[in-house]
Amino acid sequence: DERWVMCTMNGVVASYENQPSIREGVLHGLIPKIAARVSPPRVSDMICHFEAFDPMADDYSHIVADYMSSIPVWGHTGLIAAHTSLEKLRFRSPTHRMLVTSYLDDRSGMSYGFLSWQLPVETSPAIPVEATDSAHVDRVMNLMEKNDQQWVRATLRGHDYFVPVPEVSVICTRSGCRKDHLDPARDLVKLTLSRGRVILATPRGIVRTEECRPSYDTYTILGSALGNSLVASLLSTLQPTAKYPQVLASRGLSLSHWHGYLSPEQAPVGFIHHGGSNPGVCCSTPQSAIYALTGKLQALDAALRKDVEFLGDVHIEPHHGTNLCGTLTLTEAAQIVSATGSDEQSSLPQGLHA
Repeated sequence: DERWVMCTMNGVVASYENQPSIREGVLHGLIPKIAARVSPPRVSDMICHFEAFDPMADDYSHIVADYMSSIPVWGHTGLIAAHTSLEKLRFRSPTHRMLVTSYLDDRSGMSYGFLSWQLPVETSPAIPVEATDSAHVDRVMNLMEKNDQQWVRATLRGHDYFVPVPEVSVICTRSGCRKDHLDPARDLVKLTLSRGRVILATPRGIVRTEECRPSYDTYTILGSALGNSLVASLLSTLQPTAKYPQVLASRGLSLSHWHGYLSPEQAPVGFIHHGGSNPGVCCSTPQSAIYALTGKLQALDAALRKDVEFLGDVHIEPHHGTNLCGTLTLTEAAQIVSATGSDEQSSLPQGLHA
């Protein structure tokens, strides 16, 4: 009947109370985090454009206003403001400090949670595979290239489609900033995924990589944004009057991440759960981005099966937290999380679906 705890690399503490659960914890909580490559995105891995983004431009005024409106609400929850500084940690030896510093890519510490806005993107409807010209299809890679546009093959409810892969961009909080005391002119950056390359645009005054490291969640954020466009494209074919593609095209979609969980009963109507049965991996891993992308398609499939209008998804990351993405604003998302009392806990919500 011994009680033991496991502290994972993303700061989550999982608690276990009996001997059989030790094996479960090691298999499903520890090994996935060791097996999945843990490495924060580095500036050298992407194209970096310094001072190329002006968060205070008129085009982004509604997004900045939503950020600033949501900050007091998120601050009240206490779920995204936590910050761990290396200077406040004690190490057994200089070697241990060196290892942690390397893991953090020479950052001074870590903060938890992020807020992001996907910029509007118009998506073309998905095309049934049988209606495409095979001359443009790479059957090995399941890709189609036509009119300088890439299309990827996706299966939904037993039918195969080619779905366009557009360039997607998001505005998100920079790594390590005080999200409860946000300075939008300095703390917001622009990320773009274009033909497999990540482009980081920093705000004015940020001219060195040391001042603006890519977020640990960069690939998860962009994987979710790409998934949003694929879902919108499929919905445009299956449900031409669907709200989701219209909102994405007109104002974009929000994405919030915090270290806590929402149960299916607490989620907004039209937001589908997924991910609760995935291995628990860290946010900076490729697996985390893949789960964000493929899980969104699974959530769409679940919404279609249940005849529910798809408005977004609740991506549960075991032993980590939640990504809430869709037609809500950041302020609306914060209000929902605040009202439901989502908190940092080791147990996953029951009844997850999709």
